[in-house]
Amino acid sequence: MGKHVKKKGSINILESGIIEERRRPRYIFRKMLLVLFIIILASAAASYGYVKNLERKVSFVGENDGSKKIEEALSKHKNKEPISILILGNDTRGDDRGRADTIIVMRFNPEANKVVLVSIPRDFRVKIPGYSYNKINSAHAIGGVELMICTVKDFTDIDINHYVMVDFKGFKEIVDALGGIDIYVDKRMRDSSLGISLKSGYQNLDGENALKYVRFRHDAQGDFGRIERQQKFIRAILDESVKIRSIFKVPELVNIVVENTRTDMTMSEMVSLGRELNALEKSDFDGAMLPGTPEMRGGVSYVIPDEEEMEKIFYRVKNGLALDGELPPEFIRNKDIVLEVRNGCGASGVAHELANKLKEKDFQVKNIGNADGSDYDKTLIIYNSNAKNKADKVGICLPFADIEETDGKYDFSSDVFIIIGKDYVNAQ
Repeated sequence: MGKHVKKKGSINILESGIIEERRRPRYIFRKMLLVLFIIILASAAASYGYVKNLERKVSFVGENDGSKKIEEALSKHKNKEPISILILGNDTRGDDRGRADTIIVMRFNPEANKVVLVSIPRDFRVKIPGYSYNKINSAHAIGGVELMICTVKDFTDIDINHYVMVDFKGFKEIVDALGGIDIYVDKRMRDSSLGISLKSGYQNLDGENALKYVRFRHDAQGDFGRIERQQKFIRAILDESVKIRSIFKVPELVNIVVENTRTDMTMSEMVSLGRELNALEKSDFDGAMLPGTPEMRGGVSYVIPDEEEMEKIFYRVKNGLALDGELPPEFIRNKDIVLEVRNGCGASGVAHELANKLKEKDFQVKNIGNADGSDYDKTLIIYNSNAKNKADKVGICLPFADIEETDGKYDFSSDVFIIIGKDYVNAQ
């Protein structure tokens, strides 16, 4: 998690140590999830009445004026299908929405009993839907949870089914409720903007200093060092939370969490999910931090995503594969897929619009034009023989489209031929 002067693989964010190039070890995220869903929420599940009482305290999406838009941004989840939850730590600043300081996509496959967590650096330079390129955490400040969900979906090609946002105020209160957290600070930490001044060595941090510790990033490691410290602190807070003296504080901890949590999930759904996760073994959990390289652009410091490495990570996540080991032979990179795009709906400019979106995802678009008609209702992804797997990958970007093998009606030499239907316009 040091400063990236070279492209990196994913990073073990629950284990300390030197980061090696192209390293992709497994992470032990089970404990982090237990803090949020098990130790605190599931402890309250002993009494159904208590859960229903807590449910009234959580800020649910249904109580928010923007609830309809957020619900539209979230994808519908069918029972036993993989479920993806966007977990956000909110960096509240006065009256504004605040930036998302912590961004994690949790992917749970109930059939395979596997959980993968993908941590996204907050300074990742991405295209914000409807806006220009910016840091990914700015999406929340610009358009709230709805835009944050849309940005993560667009960037990762992973449907988001639910979200959970926790305010940092709750973080401080949890630490204070536990009587502070004992942790080893490995180096002198000073930052006047955060008001932090910590000496190196083993010490007890109260809520205020703990928050400064996990948010500090003004050193050579930058955001990657910050994430490493966050995960180190997670281990420490877990060690504290399971002590006998802390068990008696569960009701207080539960109330702190629910009063500082916003989600579209009901308390019953969260407890149910927590119970399912609690039944899993440590080996059933995996995770990654998306790799990138720090770079200045236009006077702004970004982390530029490593597209090729991320493509491999997302392929593994969406296909339920382990995050290490060899990729299967059917894995194909976007840049190896050649496309042609045709406007078949009559709406002006949609062929170039879609072509640009596909190019941003590293597909090769060699030909753009109009279809043989403008009355196509359905978007079609047509593939030449032996290119079915390539068409399926394009289909991830256009989930509403029909995928079919060519019948000779359309003359094209590329791998995949796209005819844009009216459903494309409706999906925008």
